[in-house]
Amino acid sequence: MDSWLNVKRNNSTVDNKKTPCTKKIKLTKFRKYDNNYLSMGFTCSGSEEEQKPQCVIRFEVLSNEALQPSKLERHLETKHKEHVTKTIDFFKNKEYELRKNMKCIKKSSTSYSNENAVKASFAVSLLIGKSGKPHTIAEDLILPAAKAMVSIMISKEVANNLNLISLSNDTIKKRIDSLSGNIKEQLLRRINECDYFSLQLDESTDITNKSILLCYVRYNYENTIFEDILFVTSVIHTTAEEIFIKINEFIILNEIEWTKCVGVSTDVTWHHCRIHREAIVSKKIPTKLKEVLDEAVKIANFIKAKSLNSRLFEQLCKDMDSEHYQLLLHSEIRWLSRGKVLSRLFELRHEVRLFFIEHKSSFTLSERLNDFSWLASLAYLSDIFAHLNLLNLSLQGSHVTIFKVENNIEAMIKKLELWNLRLSKKNYDSFQNHNNFLELTEEELSGEVFKNIKQ
Repeated sequence: MDSWLNVKRNNSTVDNKKTPCTKKIKLTKFRKYDNNYLSMGFTCSGSEEEQKPQCVIRFEVLSNEALQPSKLERHLETKHKEHVTKTIDFFKNKEYELRKNMKCIKKSSTSYSNENAVKASFAVSLLIGKSGKPHTIAEDLILPAAKAMVSIMISKEVANNLNLISLSNDTIKKRIDSLSGNIKEQLLRRINECDYFSLQLDESTDITNKSILLCYVRYNYENTIFEDILFVTSVIHTTAEEIFIKINEFIILNEIEWTKCVGVSTDVTWHHCRIHREAIVSKKIPTKLKEVLDEAVKIANFIKAKSLNSRLFEQLCKDMDSEHYQLLLHSEIRWLSRGKVLSRLFELRHEVRLFFIEHKSSFTLSERLNDFSWLASLAYLSDIFAHLNLLNLSLQGSHVTIFKVENNIEAMIKKLELWNLRLSKKNYDSFQNHNNFLELTEEELSGEVFKNIKQ
């Protein structure tokens, strides 16, 4: 009896040992892709061992188990009904587009080498340096914004490659320092290769009471005149001797030849004397026109300087569907603002008149907006100051030489002579606001107003 039991136990033991062996040798079978599946809108993707069907229309990848004609046909009929009757040529074109897009994505994802990442880092650093923004903006704003745009426009995989670009605070500083050094080398090389150069100096005190000396250089290079900042340094006593020592140290240290220097401008006031003279001449206007100018400035400042009046006037302009909603505040320091202040007041004269009527203001100058002669003078002043503003701006900026300044002033004198000749014939075409106002009102100027304008 025991012998039979022992045999059974042994048999059971053997069976238990064989069971796991049979599980290990069980193989997983994968379905294979058939070229005929392309007529159902599917191409092959995945690895050689485990092929997967990929839809050529929506690029959706299915599992290996879906490699069955019935399942592929069901996918086409349920999700792409409009393409059921399409020929195989249509799906071949879709497959070609899919392969092409995959190559582009693969190329873009693999082309971001370390060299390109460094170039991108330098490009961003240059933009930050030009804008004067803090270096931390690269990591805090620029990189997240770039990744968000790329992930939406292209893909998240490509956007992740932007992480290769180093945009830390210290890195941006190093990049800007490197760019500055390279620019300085190029500038010094150009100055050493040029025929002549000139210097312009400007000393000023910043908000920390630190005296700063700026040196600009103008030089010729490859038949073109260039202007650049040569150097910036701090000075203590701001004497002529100390300023010369600073300049001479820079010239000698960088091996620049003094013999090529043909001019040094040390007095900015003298250098811009023509601009200041033009500004002073613009104040020499007839007494009556000066009164109109002062009254117009007072009217604009009465509304603009008070926050309540400014808000009420803005709402009034919005209700009247005006192009502009605010007057401009005039400051005597920024004298160029006169032209814009007068033009805006003349443009919104109806709104200003209605503002004083609705709020029953006791402002003494409100009646001026009903005076034809006063409005005609205001229109003329807005035009003439606009012309003077354009002249003044043409005398400033980089690459403006004394010859250009002289030509612009002489041209303005010729224009004034021509305009005066036209005014004598009562031709106001050169003054747009004034001419439009007279055509709109169909009234004639009084002799006194005409005399003031012609002066």
